[in-house]
Amino acid sequence: MKKFGDRKIFIVSPTESVLTKRGKRHPNLANFLSLNGEKICYLTSTINHAEKTLFNKKEILQAKDNLDYEVKFFSAGLYKSNITFKRVIWNYIFSLKVLFYLLRNSNKGDMVIFPSRPSELLIVAVLVKIFKKTKLFLDVEDIWPDAFLIKNKLIKFTFYLYCNIINNFSVRFFDSGVHVSENFKDWLKRYNVKYDSKLSVLGVTKEEDMPKYLKEYSKFKKSEITFFYGGTLTLQFDIMPLLEAINKTGFNCKIILAGDNGSGNRFNKVDKYLKENNFKFINLGNVSKKVLLKNLGESDIVIIPMISGGLPKKFFDAIGCFKPILNMGKGGVYSEIEKNGFGWNTTFEIEDIERLLLNLTVSDIASKIKNIHKNREQYMEDQSIKIIYKEIQKNFK
Repeated sequence: MKKFGDRKIFIVSPTESVLTKRGKRHPNLANFLSLNGEKICYLTSTINHAEKTLFNKKEILQAKDNLDYEVKFFSAGLYKSNITFKRVIWNYIFSLKVLFYLLRNSNKGDMVIFPSRPSELLIVAVLVKIFKKTKLFLDVEDIWPDAFLIKNKLIKFTFYLYCNIINNFSVRFFDSGVHVSENFKDWLKRYNVKYDSKLSVLGVTKEEDMPKYLKEYSKFKKSEITFFYGGTLTLQFDIMPLLEAINKTGFNCKIILAGDNGSGNRFNKVDKYLKENNFKFINLGNVSKKVLLKNLGESDIVIIPMISGGLPKKFFDAIGCFKPILNMGKGGVYSEIEKNGFGWNTTFEIEDIERLLLNLTVSDIASKIKNIHKNREQYMEDQSIKIIYKEIQKNFK
């Protein structure tokens, strides 16, 4: 593959690094580019976003020693919730540190890869392009403000206005990019991008490719179903309608939760409901990726509630472990299930979910697994990274 000579590729990724348990797209991209002879500088933060803690100096030094590319960890403090004024301040502190670093260290013709959020980083991208004549590459992993479900009307209006003003000004400055879900192209069109963004899904990584968890359901009994949900219990990811439907139908099953130690704004409600209604359940809290995949692999159906959004990491965890998906709502997961039959789509209405549970059959579950087996190759991360590299190279012809 063509190298970029003395030109450097900067990857800006606030909450993804070699130290994070989940969210490895950008670290894996950096490693791939480095192995292909490119000069990489990775800009990230000291925050552990999932656990809302900070990485210590020892962890950071060990991470740097084990990498073949340059990495900078910026300290911007700590936030405890994803939607707070403190989070906005954190975004600005991190963005300013990235800006000053790039103004000092980037050169004309270098490539800077930015995530699509937080919006504050997009302002940095514009300033760096204007003053340093760099190329800009946008990786649309998430779409702000659309990704947030905010109940308070005033806060919602303010946040949406704030993000849209920044996005309208900045997104059009990017030279090229990719998006992780087909429905994210609508977000790009809203801000009048001039390039043709390519689909590059988050994908199943090598560590998530788990054929050993492919189950045989010839002797399956519905009473033996285990549902798995991995992630924070937030307003965006609402599993309560499913729990209520299970309770109403008397569906005998087990629930495994992983990824939330109590920080989610729906955690207490879910925990209380499970206990008061005598569910068979386990809450693993925040666990390592290995433990999460083990419990997911030993389950039967993965729950993905999608009020809005694209293809979250939960989707690829399920595909990697050959698990059918029960999706509530619309979005990227809904589209993939409609297209390839990886599971079941339902609304958030309890009656609709009840009908699904009562009609669930052995042959139906086995059929969904066959569909995953047939189509999963297109969802592997290595294919996505090659697409990103190809799109980057177009800027240097």
